[in-house]
Formats: sequence, C-alpha cells, structure tokens
Amino acid sequence: MMKTTLSLLASAALATTAFASAGPGPWANSTWYPGSLDGKYQAAVYGNNVSGVIGFAVANGTTTVSTNTTTTTNATTSTVIWNPNQNYYAIFVEGRAYTGLTMASINFNSSTINGVLLPPAAIMTGGYFSANIDDNRGVFTFNGNGEISFSNAAPPPTLVNIPFMLNGIRVSFTPNP
Repeated sequence: MMKTTLSLLASAALATTAFASAGPGPWANSTWYPGSLDGKYQAAVYGNNVSGVIGFAVANGTTTVSTNTTTTTNATTSTVIWNPNQNYYAIFVEGRAYTGLTMASINFNSSTINGVLLPPAAIMTGGYFSANIDDNRGVFTFNGNGEISFSNAAPPPTLVNIPFMLNGIRVSFTPNP
C-alpha cells in the first residue's frame, strides 16, 4: 500500500512539473509549433478621411509568393513575386484609392507585426504599419498604426504623409488558396 501511495505521489509530482514547464518550444520563433503563424491576416484601416483594408499571408515564416512563368521560343523565364491575391492593400484617402502589395512579418517574441505598403506607381511613395498582437491563443488579433505617403499633384509636388489606425485578425490558418 505504501509503495502504491508513493508511486501515485511521484506520478502526480512529475505530471505537475511537466504541466508547469509546458510552453512554447525552441522552434518557429518561440511559437507553439512550427508553422503556427501560417495563415491569412486582414486588417481594417481607418482614420481622418481614411478607410481601407490590408491583407497579408504568412507561410513558413515569410510572406507568401507566387511564380509568374513566361515561355518564349528561346527560353522560359520565372519571376517570383509577392502573391498579390494574398498580400494587398486598398486604402482610400480623401476620395482617392491607393492599392498595391503588402509585405509583413510577425515577431512572436515581441508580440508585434510590421509591414510595408509597396507603391504601384510613381505618385505614391509607399507606407508602413506597425501593430501589437492583442491575442494569439484563440483568435489571433492585432491593432496598431501606420502611414501612407504620396506626392501631392498640385505644383509644386510635395510629399503628403497620412496617418491611419488598424485593427486586424487572422482569417485563415492556411496561407494557400
């Protein structure tokens, strides 16, 4: 009887130790398992005369890409670009629409997301956003600030920086369509 009691107490102590030390593994940027940040993310953009959306996808710790293959009679050329169907933004500023590609990264250790808004045309110089992760256990949510920059068309052209805020969520655990 004494051996059984000691055995049960030892088992309980080991189980308590195992649960107390359970936590993120030493992989995937200290996340719970490799690929746990993979998925599609989307954020609502808002501010003074500003509204829009930012989307980005992460696969294996990096922004998703797509390959554009062109075949001619002499050669086949493949170009790797950020996937425009998953890494995008459309932001409306004072009645004008600005669209382009987004490149973003998630730093799980510092609970932040940082991204760049890549300009599609010469009139726009780009932008950025930085967000704090609010919750990463059940529903992955984040919020933060950003700025979009463009050249004012009025002579003389000047650089205009428009601040915005954003609230986002992971909309899918699978980054691929």
